[in-house]
Amino acid sequence: MITFRAKGHQNILATHKTTLEITKEKSLTLKGNCIIAVGADFNPEELAKFAREHKRAVMILKTKDEIDRVKFDLNPTFSDREEIVIRLGEHESQRTLGTRADKAARHLNRRLIEYLKKGETLEVGLEAVE
Repeated sequence: MITFRAKGHQNILATHKTTLEITKEKSLTLKGNCIIAVGADFNPEELAKFAREHKRAVMILKTKDEIDRVKFDLNPTFSDREEIVIRLGEHESQRTLGTRADKAARHLNRRLIEYLKKGETLEVGLEAVE
């Protein structure tokens, strides 16, 4: 399992219909409605290797009191150093870690999103599901 942390932010909306994103950027404007966490400390090489070695994954998203899961197909060409994007659709780019997901930002547990809006830490786990 790969694990990393990110932080919530007061401008998190998590209302995007088809994507969700976690970024290393520290700030966020209200235009970033797919972003669910900022200040991520993921290792891009570790994620790229994971995406090449597995076909499908589940991302576990946890705050101190809430949890949610997102399942998706891994994109073996993922290589972004700053952002992780998960999409409901099939569009692949270097930023896209996952496609054909079962959730986008707007589908996530709203209590989890409320904690993130208060700046809570988000613990992220990534597991292969073959």
